[in-house]
Amino acid sequence: MKNIGNRYDWQALVIVTVLMLIGVGILWGAGLFKITSISMFIEWFWQFGMVLIFAGFFIGVGIYCWWLYICNVLIKPKERTLYLKNIEDEMCTFVDKRGKVFYFSNDNYTVDTYYAVLKTKDHIHSIVGPAIDNFEIKKERPSYWLNFYSPIGDFENIFLLPIVYVIALPGICILFYPGLIEKIIGTLMSLPCVLIILYDLKEKIRRSKDK
Repeated sequence: MKNIGNRYDWQALVIVTVLMLIGVGILWGAGLFKITSISMFIEWFWQFGMVLIFAGFFIGVGIYCWWLYICNVLIKPKERTLYLKNIEDEMCTFVDKRGKVFYFSNDNYTVDTYYAVLKTKDHIHSIVGPAIDNFEIKKERPSYWLNFYSPIGDFENIFLLPIVYVIALPGICILFYPGLIEKIIGTLMSLPCVLIILYDLKEKIRRSKDK
């Protein structure tokens, strides 16, 4: 499943902003910003490590969404030349001169053709028409974090893989706790996500070799 990802609803932006502020508030209340040494941080982490993982995730997502909003909405699109590599399931796959991949809905465009497009950092807004200039086609450079290949399906240009990592982190942290019971619990918590991450990595390596 491919996602063009060129919509930024203000409601979603409000939600991630609120979650980001809640994450900052939680870390403030937990005393993170009062730490003055590495030894204090280690002691704090053993006590509030889980809090740091989830609050940090909300903060990271908020910052990331605002960064995307600035780059793809506030900054106006500019005309650039892209190469239409293929069309699959009514979705065009374009690449730029660096090999970065862009998706756009098909509207009777021609494969193996250079097009002038209006685009922002990550998204094509419109197709101007066939381009006069061209460039050397490089190997595709798909995003590691926005492409997720799982046993139940493929998801491209969607923010899913980082969530799997965050779900796996608490279990991995528990593995470092002393005691056999904690290590068993940590293994059971993290193993499913680790296997999914390894499957995704194996698929990405295989696909990169096939291209």
